[in-house]
Amino acid sequence: MHRESGWWARAAVAAVVVALCGPAFGAAPSATAADDESGIGIEIVDDDAATSSDLRARSYLVDDITPGAHLERTVRVVNDSREDRRVHVYSGPAEIRDGVFAVDDPSGPDISEWIVPRKDTLDLRAGESTEMTVAIDVPRDAPESEFYGAVWAELRSPSSDGSLTIANRVGIRVYLSVGSGAASPPDFTISNLRLDTSADTAELRAEVANTGSTAVDLTGAATLTSVGGAMTLGPLPSEMLTLAPGQAGTAVFRLPNTPTEGTWSAQATLTSGIVSRTAHGDIESVPVPAQAATEKTDEPPLLWILLIAGALIAALILLVVRARLRRRE
Repeated sequence: MHRESGWWARAAVAAVVVALCGPAFGAAPSATAADDESGIGIEIVDDDAATSSDLRARSYLVDDITPGAHLERTVRVVNDSREDRRVHVYSGPAEIRDGVFAVDDPSGPDISEWIVPRKDTLDLRAGESTEMTVAIDVPRDAPESEFYGAVWAELRSPSSDGSLTIANRVGIRVYLSVGSGAASPPDFTISNLRLDTSADTAELRAEVANTGSTAVDLTGAATLTSVGGAMTLGPLPSEMLTLAPGQAGTAVFRLPNTPTEGTWSAQATLTSGIVSRTAHGDIESVPVPAQAATEKTDEPPLLWILLIAGALIAALILLVVRARLRRRE
């Protein structure tokens, strides 16, 4: 029993890591744990975030800051569960790679020492929320660059056998642009619209390059219109794509089905904050290959089923006829 319960505890830890590290960084104004029973959340609430021209600042901690500077931001931590909870608050490093804001073992600089929540633990009653400040102190010798991190709100509880601590956390992204002056406006390009039918689901893809000096969090939609305008597919929402300065990636728009054969006019629009870009292009749709259009199955084809059923019926009729002939004899 001890070995079995330990296995379940490890499975629970794995489930928490997979379920929360991604959704905690969604585009919603607040980050809330996916498990309704845990019910913790954290969000930016200060006036600078509400009035910032960068719409990302309403969801994330986004700032331009000079080396040696100090600033403070206000966050709200919420306990939406049915129980009193002790919430641990702390900061951690992050990086942008493969189009994703990654917090798992980043290879970039660790700026967690720059970001200090005023309290590292909060005791919240069921349904209670509280506001607290997060201080940011950038070293005087910090290089001019953009740095990434996260502010976490975390619940910790022992596993059923006491051998492990299960961590359930949500977080707010941190984007710090360190330099002597204001960062230049974000910018990016979209090119090479194309249709990809190699997977089970058809996808419209576009190449995106971050040509600005700050990161971009890109979301948007695309449409496909047949030549002559007889048919239109869309709007097709994109998956979020995050790119650091100088990085390039692929924006993906999933289609409900593969367009019929012929030429289609594609339009893709992506937005980060107040910056929006649109690209157009003509794409050629071809019939989906048989192996992609047909699901693999272990069941025999319908023709074989009909042939086997017909043979069984013929055999049954033959047996009946023989039996009647024997009776007459």
